[in-house]
Amino acid sequence: VNTPEMADLARRAAGLIAELDEVVPMRTVNMGSEDFGRSLEHVPGCYIRHGGRVPGREGYPAHSNKFDFDERALTTGAAWMAAVARLASSEIG
Repeated sequence: VNTPEMADLARRAAGLIAELDEVVPMRTVNMGSEDFGRSLEHVPGCYIRHGGRVPGREGYPAHSNKFDFDERALTTGAAWMAAVARLASSEIG
């Protein structure tokens, strides 16, 4: 279960690097085999994902032999994490 304040911080940080209409909640709650939720029992936080589908191609699950991703998404993800850190340090720290 995400901490609402941390989810809001992550959403606002995403809005700093992307258009807000591109920031969408997951349609289906799914963490795969992730156990990050156990960490959230001890510290505030939220589980996030960002897309990396190659434009114009169909998306496939990570373990599919057809899986591919747009490597430019790595830059977007790093920028998002940096924006989260800046906001958190100015609001929480």
